[in-house]
Amino acid sequence: MIGFQPDASHVALFFCVLAVFSATVGALSMAITVGFGTAGKAALIMNLVRAGPPLFTCLQSLCRCLLCGILQRGKAEDQGSL
Repeated sequence: MIGFQPDASHVALFFCVLAVFSATVGALSMAITVGFGTAGKAALIMNLVRAGPPLFTCLQSLCRCLLCGILQRGKAEDQGSL
C-alpha cells in the first residue's frame, strides 16, 4: 500500500493518516445527519457518498476496456482491407 516499513516514523504516519481519515468521515457523517434530519436519509446519502468513487472507477475502467477493444478491432479491419 505505502511500502509499509517497520520503522517508527512510517508507523506513526500510517496511524496519523488513519486517524485523520476517520475523523473526516465522522465529521462528514455528522454534518449530513444534521442537514437531512432523519437517520434514514443520512444513511442513504452516506452510502451513496462512500459507494460513488469505486463505482465511478469501475465504470471508467469498463469504458476504457470497451473503447480499446473497439479501437483494436477497427485497426485490425483497416489492416485487413489493405
